[in-house]
Amino acid sequence: MALLAGVLAVVLGAPVASAPAQVQPSWPQFGYGANHQGFNPSEDRLSPVNVSALVKKWSYPTGASVDSAPAVVDGVAYFGSTNNNQVCALNAADGTKRWCRNTGLRMGAPAYAGGVLYVPSYFGQVIALRASDGSVLWRFTAGDFIEFSTTAVVDGVVYFGSDDYYLYAVNARTGRLKWRFNTGYMEWGAPTVAHGIVYAAGDNNTLWALDTRDGSVRWIHHFGCCVSPGAKPAVANGVLYLGAHPGIVAFNAVTGAELWDRSIDSPWTSSPVVVDGSVFLGASNGSLYAFGLR
Repeated sequence: MALLAGVLAVVLGAPVASAPAQVQPSWPQFGYGANHQGFNPSEDRLSPVNVSALVKKWSYPTGASVDSAPAVVDGVAYFGSTNNNQVCALNAADGTKRWCRNTGLRMGAPAYAGGVLYVPSYFGQVIALRASDGSVLWRFTAGDFIEFSTTAVVDGVVYFGSDDYYLYAVNARTGRLKWRFNTGYMEWGAPTVAHGIVYAAGDNNTLWALDTRDGSVRWIHHFGCCVSPGAKPAVANGVLYLGAHPGIVAFNAVTGAELWDRSIDSPWTSSPVVVDGSVFLGASNGSLYAFGLR
C-alpha cells in the first residue's frame, strides 16, 4: 500500500510539475507526441540556414547497444539500453550522468509524462520510473515479449503492444490494466493515439483503430501485403499516414476512409514523419522520400 500511495502521490502532482514541458523545447516520447507525427512545434533554433554547422557536443558510452530513441524533457535526456538492462538520465547540455537504473531487463524507448518514465522491456514488462531519480514505481507484465513496440502515453493511460497479440491500455498512475484487445497478430510498432482513438498495425497486415475508452473497434483496414516491421502510424490534422508495401497510404483518421496512396516500389518503409505540409519516410530500397502539395 505504501508503494501504491507513493505512485499516486507522484502522478497526482503531475499537472503542476509537467506544465512547463508543454511550452519548453522537449521531446517526451517516440515521435514527439502520442500521435507520432514527428514534429516538434517548439523547435526554433535549428533551421535550413544553420543546420550544416552542427558539431558533436558529447557522447555517453554505456558499454552496450543503445537501440531506443531518447526522450528529452526539461534539459534531461532519458534512454534505455538493450543489452546492459539500464535506463539512464543524462544532462542534455553536457552528457553528464544524473542517474542510471538497472532494471534487470533489456529496455526500450522511454515515454515521459507527469514526472514519470514509462519504459517497455523486451521481456514483456512495462516499468514506471520516477524521472527525478529512477526509482521504480510499478511494473506491469504482459503475456509475452514486447519486441517491437514502444509506449505511447496520453491522458493518464499507457498504450503498448506485445507478442502475445494483445494491445494493452494501462492506468499510468497505478499500473493496473484498463483494457486489452486481441488483434490476432504480433504488434510491430508503437500504438498511435489521436482523436480518442488508438491505432496499431502489425504482421497480419491489418490496421486497427480502437476506442481509447474501452478498446472497442472503431474501424479496420486490411492491406494486401506487408505492413513494415517497426512502422508506426502518424496522425496530423485529421489524416493518418502509414508505410505499407508497396508504398504509403493516407486515411481519414476518424472514419478510416482511404484518401491517398503512393507506390514507391520498396518492400519495407519507415514510420512517416509529417512536417510543414510534407510527408517524409525512408525505404529499404535505399531512398528517403518526401511528398508535398503541388
